[in-house]
Amino acid sequence: MRSTLLGASVALAASLLLAACSNSGGGQAIPGSGAQAAPMSYHTGVPVLAFKGISPATSCPSEYTACYEITPGTAFSDTWCISIVSPPSCNAPSDIYDGKVAWKDTTDVIDIATGNPTKDIKSKWKPAVSDQSTDASNNVTSKSSTPSTGGAVGYYFDFSATLKTGSYKGDVLDGAVGIIVE
Repeated sequence: MRSTLLGASVALAASLLLAACSNSGGGQAIPGSGAQAAPMSYHTGVPVLAFKGISPATSCPSEYTACYEITPGTAFSDTWCISIVSPPSCNAPSDIYDGKVAWKDTTDVIDIATGNPTKDIKSKWKPAVSDQSTDASNNVTSKSSTPSTGGAVGYYFDFSATLKTGSYKGDVLDGAVGIIVE
């Protein structure tokens, strides 16, 4: 009897721990910094947004997963993945979620000053659906007439990554990118 109760207690504790570490079907807001894109609490094996290849903006408010610093009239590209290691990384195939991911902007690029979409800056994901062998690139272009934001985030866009296959199929990871125009 005692071993049955102990076994049941261990099973209950394990299921509560697994439930706390999983994200089943709901959106996941991911606070980040210019240095990494990860939730405050991270468990190896749980998918989170990660990026590689960018020089993060020197100052990125915590409400953004990452910040891009761009020059008017230029294009910018960054590579994102769904990482399953801690700290989050896109550097090796074993770091990356093994499944298809659908990437999309969930808002236009928004001018913070007006609260409206801007025509000066555009964002696009390539490919829109990626797998482990093809990380997604986020391409941002700006018109030469785009005004400087004085070193602060002046624009942003929200995006999502929906896990289409694998053990976390259906989960949606949400992110936000702040844009600083030099």
